[in-house]
Amino acid sequence: MSTGRCDCLVSVPTGPTLASTCGGSAFMLFMGLLEVFIRSQCDLEDPCGRATPRFRSEPDYDYDFIVIGGGSAGAVAAARLSEVPQWKVLLIEAGGDEPVGTQIPSMVPNFFGSSIDWAYTTEPESSACLNSEGRRCTWPRGKVLGGTSVLNGMMYIRGNPEDYDNWAALGNPGWSFEEVLPFFMKSEDNLQLDQVDQSLHAKGGPLPVSHFPYNPPLSYAILKGGEELGYTVQDLNGRNSTGFMIAQMTSRNGIRWSSARSFLRPARNRNNLHILLNTTASKVLFKPDSKTVVGVEVMDQYGSSRKIFAKKEVIVS
Repeated sequence: MSTGRCDCLVSVPTGPTLASTCGGSAFMLFMGLLEVFIRSQCDLEDPCGRATPRFRSEPDYDYDFIVIGGGSAGAVAAARLSEVPQWKVLLIEAGGDEPVGTQIPSMVPNFFGSSIDWAYTTEPESSACLNSEGRRCTWPRGKVLGGTSVLNGMMYIRGNPEDYDNWAALGNPGWSFEEVLPFFMKSEDNLQLDQVDQSLHAKGGPLPVSHFPYNPPLSYAILKGGEELGYTVQDLNGRNSTGFMIAQMTSRNGIRWSSARSFLRPARNRNNLHILLNTTASKVLFKPDSKTVVGVEVMDQYGSSRKIFAKKEVIVS
């Protein structure tokens, strides 16, 4: 580690670097120099804000809550549970911390197939993926703190309201669109409220949402084409998700904000939140002769296993 102009320790890179994601010596040299430049930008590297100093190499024997998976949902769940000081929370993540290169949206495809990607593929398709080996499309999923919010296209899309209403109708109280909307708004820090329906969006939450500062002309041509077909250009995060729009992104000043950056980093100084990186939950433990979950068995990157117990719940995210 070294102390840079960010006024705190800057760690040695972990996980894949930009240079390691490409071939050819000249290109690797260029990407290596680019990474040095990126890491010198405090808003990208964010060494003072990362949760890394709170990571623990040795977990306790038991916790109130154990969250398996520090991805798009798990990072949020662990951060929210740890807001209760008397609850001790463990977050288990199979990957490491997010590389600095992923903070630049256009660089993310370089990390597809790398060590922070589970590298899934789809089943063989008869009418899609025709140029892919075995007609299987790649399906990048994040094996990293922040999960696929580190590798995705960043579009802030809440989903179809009818899906939420159907979940509620199936016997899940509190899951209708009108009931979950306040929680979407609570988590959101919309930086362009004047450009969206203010009854559906809010400021002050941990997740920044904004348009990119530039949109290619083709974007506006697509909007015009949609209107000519009879569709409306509107905010698709509302009660009607049929139409066209230029989506807002989970970003601030053009920088990616994953669930880890948005929710876990603000919680980094909570003594009741412990995070295990490069650790896989290999088994869910049940109470003998029952269906009650009592803990998990985990394996670290060196192959060492241990059992950790939950006093309240194990959450598989």
